[in-house]
Amino acid sequence: MKRTIPITEEIYQVGGSGLTAAEDAAIYAVVLSGRGALIDAGCGGGTERLLGNLESIGVLPEQVRYLLLTHCHYDHTGACGGRAGAAGVPGCSA
Repeated sequence: MKRTIPITEEIYQVGGSGLTAAEDAAIYAVVLSGRGALIDAGCGGGTERLLGNLESIGVLPEQVRYLLLTHCHYDHTGACGGRAGAAGVPGCSA
């Protein structure tokens, strides 16, 4: 299974069908200057894979500071209330 899909040097798809849980919408990571933001969170069933995918692009969970939600459908927001904060990322604000 593929772990991430690079979009640009700073943007990666780190979640979605084939990367985390099949029911997840696409989840993107934006990485700039050693900090990260997630765009959408998925349903929450693939949180461990999501965290592993972040680590595979050199982003530790504690480096993710923001969670940007595109809209309030469960496949985009279900993991917001998940373990240790938004999408399982400590210190992340939705």
